[in-house]
Amino acid sequence: MINLIIADLRRVLRKKNFWMVPGVAALISVISIIFERFSYFNGLKYAFNRQVDLTGFIALFVGIVTFIGIYADEFSAKSFQTAIGRGIQRHKIIAVKLINCTVLSCLVFLCFWVLFCVLGVITGAKMDIGEYKVITLACVCAAYTVICAAPLAAVVLFATENTALSIFIELLLIAVIPMVLTLLDQMPAVYNSHISMYYITGIANGFFADMMLYGGGVGRLLLGAVVYLGIAYILTALVFCKKELEF
Repeated sequence: MINLIIADLRRVLRKKNFWMVPGVAALISVISIIFERFSYFNGLKYAFNRQVDLTGFIALFVGIVTFIGIYADEFSAKSFQTAIGRGIQRHKIIAVKLINCTVLSCLVFLCFWVLFCVLGVITGAKMDIGEYKVITLACVCAAYTVICAAPLAAVVLFATENTALSIFIELLLIAVIPMVLTLLDQMPAVYNSHISMYYITGIANGFFADMMLYGGGVGRLLLGAVVYLGIAYILTALVFCKKELEF
């Protein structure tokens, strides 16, 4: 299984197309930082603007490209059929995909963390420890969103083999559903229920706030990951383990 994990990661990391999308996201942020330098600029503004970038469009870009690299390309190339033909059990394939989605997301956001910390120094943001903490936690929250959302979107891919529909579901999970839940939380009928806090992004935002205020929230973050990844694994197994694949 370890060899399968390594081989799958190498397959994705060797693709130039995989790195192009995070590269575009990084370029957009760099351009934004350049324009920021022409107005009021300090470490706090720099750090919180990077938080907005990381948990916003960067998480969406990375989520989609990670989903395509880990899941969608395998269906297009019919690699699943090859692996199954070699005797690899389907539940192991599902587990490998979950692991590699986690590893790949963490790797990409580690690169963004390094990029933004270096750019902070280059641009003279003069960040203190608290502001570096903001960027670090934003990277963790963005990676968490991708790690939990991609396997859920993959359930649709395993069920339908429709890449376009699955990418649309990924878009909904990362960008649209959080906005809808935030709007619902503002309605008087559901105001006190705080339903958004139980969703992926709500858990991540709660972790960010807890860590900034008193250094807690890790347990809830991990519990949320176990629940969402567990749901994704079970649903994928129910769909994929009984599915007939065309060779």
